[in-house]
Amino acid sequence: TSTSEWTMFGRTLENNRFYPDSINMTDFGLLWSISIGNVGEKFIHTPVIYNNVVYVGGNDSYLYGLNASNGNQLWNNTINVSSSPAIADDKLYIGSMNDFAYSLNLTTGLQIWNQTLLNNSVSVGTPYLNSISSPLVSNGIVYFAKEYGPFFALNASNGNVIWNFSIAGSRYLFTQVISEGIIYLQDYGMTGINALNVTTGNP
Repeated sequence: TSTSEWTMFGRTLENNRFYPDSINMTDFGLLWSISIGNVGEKFIHTPVIYNNVVYVGGNDSYLYGLNASNGNQLWNNTINVSSSPAIADDKLYIGSMNDFAYSLNLTTGLQIWNQTLLNNSVSVGTPYLNSISSPLVSNGIVYFAKEYGPFFALNASNGNVIWNFSIAGSRYLFTQVISEGIIYLQDYGMTGINALNVTTGNP
C-alpha cells in the first residue's frame, strides 16, 4: 500500500489507522463535496481509497465509486452494504446485510462473485442481526466476520469457503486484525478474544 492509499478499514492488516506520509496543513481544506445516499441519515461506513478512486457505502445501501480528485460518481452498485470495503489484487471485497459477501470489479462495480454466509441460528432479514464486518484480505484469502457467526475465510479468487469458525454465544461486531500468521477476533458476546491460524482456522 502506498502512502496515498487506504485500501481497507484501519488501513493495514494490523488495523493501526496510521498514515505515514506528511500532510501540508497550509493547503488543508475542502476540495469537493457530494451528496449521496439519503439526506439526513447517518453514514456508518468509512471510505477506502485506491488508484485515485474513493469507494464508500452510502446510507441507502449502495456502494459508490467516486473520482478522488473531483468527487464525480463513476459507478454505484446496490448490494445492501454492511461494511467498509477492502481492496486487494485489483478487486474489491465487501459484505452485505443479506448474508452475502461480494467481490466487485474496481472499474465498473460489477460483480465478480458472491458467496452466501449462512447462519441458521438467526433469521434472515432481521435488521443488524446479519451484519458483516469490514473484510480483511491477505495472501489470497478474504476474511469476513458475521455478527452472530460464523467467521469465514474465503478464496479471494472465487469466493469458495476455505474454513469457518464459530463458538456458541459469540458475537463478532468488530473488524479483526492479522499479525504474523494469526488472526485475532474480538468476541463481544463472550467478552474475549479468539486467536486463529490464518490458513487453517484452528485456535
